[in-house]
Amino acid sequence: MEYYAPKQIDTALLKTKRTGEFSEESIAKAIKPKIYGNAVKNYQKLANGKQAIAYTYNVASTKRLAEAFNNAGISCQAVSGKTPKDERDRIIQDYREGKIQIITNAELFTEGLDLPNVDCVIMLRPTQSLSLYLQFAMRSMNPRKGKTAIIIDHVGNVERFGLPTDHRTWTLQGSKKQKTNSTTAVVSSVTVCEHCFATFYRKGDTCPFCGAQLTKDEEIEVVEDAKLERVDTKVKQMAKQMMESNVAMNVADKKPAELTSMAELQAYAKLHKYKRGWVFYQAKAKGLIRK
Repeated sequence: MEYYAPKQIDTALLKTKRTGEFSEESIAKAIKPKIYGNAVKNYQKLANGKQAIAYTYNVASTKRLAEAFNNAGISCQAVSGKTPKDERDRIIQDYREGKIQIITNAELFTEGLDLPNVDCVIMLRPTQSLSLYLQFAMRSMNPRKGKTAIIIDHVGNVERFGLPTDHRTWTLQGSKKQKTNSTTAVVSSVTVCEHCFATFYRKGDTCPFCGAQLTKDEEIEVVEDAKLERVDTKVKQMAKQMMESNVAMNVADKKPAELTSMAELQAYAKLHKYKRGWVFYQAKAKGLIRK
């Protein structure tokens, strides 16, 4: 698998609905119109000639993206829940036979359909759902000898969930809190190469895909007049940070409706870079704030 994540979305504009998913209105504001042209260019650069499925956020965006691919000379068809079944079946069959190179879709092809010849997935729909994210990504990962799956994530889903190949501990315990040593909600920071957009966990100073030199981490600042603190104060701070980290782990895979305390709301807001007002609004709605 090769995972690419061009930075082409303003995640600060994304807003959630009561269901916990991002609203179509906020997605439309966050994703600039030029992304469709860039989606075509990035496909040509990173996965040219491979059969692909693109996930968009509504019917209109599905049609616009298909038009952009066709204008570039790449055979593409758009399907959605509004596409008549006979037409949808014909498009799927043409795709299986290689007559169509790309299918763009909204709310389809997440599960229950066997398309073994998908080599590339293009994500243009941000999601709050880990399961939906994995369904998107895994669509390209049916095994075939000599195959390398290509995933192009235009919307930063990898920043919320980590790479799809990460080890995860699954449970049947519902919304029960996980043990702190569980990897269910742990999301490590990923690196995006500025030259080729490859996305990976950094292990050195060069990109494992294109060999480019990676930007060096910031040097440690030396503060000559720094004040020393008592050890017990430092320990308390470390304990607080660990507690906040554990709370963040527990809420990373939850929806806002499942959060039950101020600590969880604050951790969730920090994780998703929400403004402080979001915490107040949610706490008031849940009865955690009386006034």
